[in-house]
Amino acid sequence: METEPCSTSASAGHRNSVKHGSGGNWRDKLREDCRRLVRERRQQTLQRHRHSLSPVSAAQLQSALQADVHAAVKDLALGIQRSPLAAGGGSFGAGPRGDGGGSGGGQGGGGGAGPPAAGDVDAFLSELESELVGEMLRELEQLEAFEAAALASAVAEREALVAAGGACSPSHACDGPSQDSSLLCPVCMGAFLLQRAGVVVCPRGCVRLNLAAESLSLRDLRARLGEVYEEHGGTGCGGPLAFRCEELFGSRSLSGACSAGCGFYRIVA
Repeated sequence: METEPCSTSASAGHRNSVKHGSGGNWRDKLREDCRRLVRERRQQTLQRHRHSLSPVSAAQLQSALQADVHAAVKDLALGIQRSPLAAGGGSFGAGPRGDGGGSGGGQGGGGGAGPPAAGDVDAFLSELESELVGEMLRELEQLEAFEAAALASAVAEREALVAAGGACSPSHACDGPSQDSSLLCPVCMGAFLLQRAGVVVCPRGCVRLNLAAESLSLRDLRARLGEVYEEHGGTGCGGPLAFRCEELFGSRSLSGACSAGCGFYRIVA
């Protein structure tokens, strides 16, 4: 998994904060800086996967987030190693974890406000990586639960509207949401589709599509359906089209076929 490098200004800020021991305990400062880097990387990772052209499993996403944490810690460590010490003109070395280098004078021990020793920084960054991996995975789980709950709530709300007003028909499509933001389910023709975070569902459960891979909106899906109808009409067949959701190429897809048996078949999305 490729990751974006830290900006020069961000790395410089990390070096200065540790070099001068500003803001109190250097461990707290490192934790704060690393957490900020990880969150920036996580946002990029989530965006990248939600617009991926191939399905992404939960395990793959977790692995990508772990790589983000590792890369952020590595960038932070490199920034520290290149930074001259506030006193003595030395530099942080990469030395082995847990070594006693730089412990003279008591600067690094005990987590004081002074410049830390190289061994203390290495050991702390190793602990910090494990800590942040757990934190990011917990937040990912909470985010997924929130989005699932929001989608379920939207579906329940639309189900209640359908139950109160009866099933919609194509001739009454304008009775629902505005035409710019609504699309009658092409499978059941009895409810309007809903979209959240790239996922499109029918309140009646017959459609569930992830359109984030192609960055499609309901308006785009409506346009594609129109093209399918137009293409079928161009064949000269007057038979009706029937749509369904099916597993194609490892993901759920919406397809349409002629019910009259002319052989017309198209994948919509």
